[in-house]
Amino acid sequence: MSLAGLTATARRAFAVLAIAYLATASFPAAYYPVHPGLDVSWVYGLNELVYSPFRFGRDVNFTCGPLGFLLYPANLGHNVLLTIVFRTVTAAFFVLALGLLAPGRFVGLVLFAVAYGAALGIGLPFELHLLVVVAIAMVAAIERRSFPGLLAVAAISGPLWLMKFSVGIGAATVVFAAACAWHFFRGGKRSSTVAILLAHAASLLCVGWLEIGSLTDFWLWLRTSFEMASGYSTGMSLDPGWTDQKKGVAICALYLGAFAVLYRIRRSAALPLALLAGSMFLAFKAGFVREDAHVKNFFGLAGAALAVPLLTASSAKERIVSGLAVLMTLGLGVRAELKRNYLDATSFSEIATGKLGFVGIGRALHRRDTELWLDRVTAQGISDARLPDEMRRAIGTGTIAVMPWELVTCLANDLACVPLRTLQAYAAYTPYLDSIAAAQFADGRGPDFVLLHGVGGIDGRHLILDGPLLWRNLLDHYEPVRLEPRRLVLLRRRGFPARVDTVPLSSEQIQPGEWVGVPRTPGFIFAEMRFELTWLGRLVKLLHRIPAGFIELKHGSGATERHRLNFETSTNGLLVQPFAANIESLPTLFRGAEGDRVVALRITGSATRYYGEQISVQWLARSVR
Repeated sequence: MSLAGLTATARRAFAVLAIAYLATASFPAAYYPVHPGLDVSWVYGLNELVYSPFRFGRDVNFTCGPLGFLLYPANLGHNVLLTIVFRTVTAAFFVLALGLLAPGRFVGLVLFAVAYGAALGIGLPFELHLLVVVAIAMVAAIERRSFPGLLAVAAISGPLWLMKFSVGIGAATVVFAAACAWHFFRGGKRSSTVAILLAHAASLLCVGWLEIGSLTDFWLWLRTSFEMASGYSTGMSLDPGWTDQKKGVAICALYLGAFAVLYRIRRSAALPLALLAGSMFLAFKAGFVREDAHVKNFFGLAGAALAVPLLTASSAKERIVSGLAVLMTLGLGVRAELKRNYLDATSFSEIATGKLGFVGIGRALHRRDTELWLDRVTAQGISDARLPDEMRRAIGTGTIAVMPWELVTCLANDLACVPLRTLQAYAAYTPYLDSIAAAQFADGRGPDFVLLHGVGGIDGRHLILDGPLLWRNLLDHYEPVRLEPRRLVLLRRRGFPARVDTVPLSSEQIQPGEWVGVPRTPGFIFAEMRFELTWLGRLVKLLHRIPAGFIELKHGSGATERHRLNFETSTNGLLVQPFAANIESLPTLFRGAEGDRVVALRITGSATRYYGEQISVQWLARSVR
């Protein structure tokens, strides 16, 4: 018997089962035990900041906001409980939105459930699932001609900005598209369109004010978050040596093609794709700027977005168009993920069948057991982050910042930690971000100590080159504490600021690929480099990513080292001589010891194709006494 031949009672039963499956399969199971590591450290930081005196905007900023712990919960304070409440409310909201759309759409609901389960299986994360939920709720409100419903969804989605800034931007694009659809598809007044947008903005403002503490700090957080978002395409780009961009572009073409065909069949049939178009672009950017496992998020969202018209279809023709687009999109995604070992049959089946969702519901129902499990695993995990006794005694009760990222050290050693203004050092990837990170250590206002657990950054970057202004202030206001082991370096704030003299040496124009001599003069030598994006570079930065650029340093001994260079922050002045190639040589850097002198440098890498042929360099000599 076909689905269309079922009795009304059977249809209702299947509809209830489909909605129950969707609510279960999309329920997250992830919680985060704390242990050393880059990603877990920022997760710990987000959760710890909730109960600290430090505030977003004024004291700290990151790609996630003050409610980011709801996406990445660790067992600190009441965070697990609050996360369970949030996840449960989200599931109920999802069920409500589906319930409003379900009447008369039994076949579409079943097809949507199958396609959405597959999208979850190949990589739709909870944060992007939230955007799909908002879009479905907006479709339901528009179909029912409910202006109060649109206002409610717009307001409810406002705080998503405070969880993760990119998710907030995605939610805003859904709200904006829904407001326009209300005006053009349903004949809503312009004032009602503006009211929908204002409801979203007002909700963000009110919750942000409450969470961050003041409108001034809220504005600082907003300004800095936009800076992080705008600089991401250059500062965090990753080319793994292979690419699935053709598959990504093909999926985008399928999306646009499905939109055009559905719009021609029935304008309202294309509404879900219009609402999620902005989110698709953001997911494409996020997936292919750092082209690693992030691409799973794009493939998952693409499959989920194209599945929504299956739910809202009113004819077999619409279902065929949407179904073909979903099948081809999921096929491209699965093929890419299997090739890169991002997907296996076991993980796919656990997610797509709802098994992992049942685990998440079980953990939510047995919250205390979940918290005990997190505590047990965390206690084991942080044992490797214990500091030597001598170093711990030297720090005492003083305040301390940790670089480049290992914030778990704070928990493992019960330290009075002060977060970096960008939470982790690598996130200061624009001149503005570098300046606010540096300001934290200026004029004796910084923490008593700075703990460095390495000079290597992510993606082949180097800590000294990553934060030019930050390192000037560290050299001016801090000095190394003589301790063992040398794999960790402890800096102490000077009792009196050092006397600093800066002398301009010379300026010149250099070209990528050519070796340029470093002026031979005593003291610290800085190179202020100004790179100008071409019009092509600006377009590529907007739509995709600027690939990696590098700096090569040639020493007097003939040895050469190569590091990833962020061209944007180079204008703040790179310290090139003396240079600490590793953590062990860092203390000698603060003494200004010449060492194996850097005699020449050059700029290389694919990034140079997107900048002007001439690079302006201003050489500076700086003495610290």
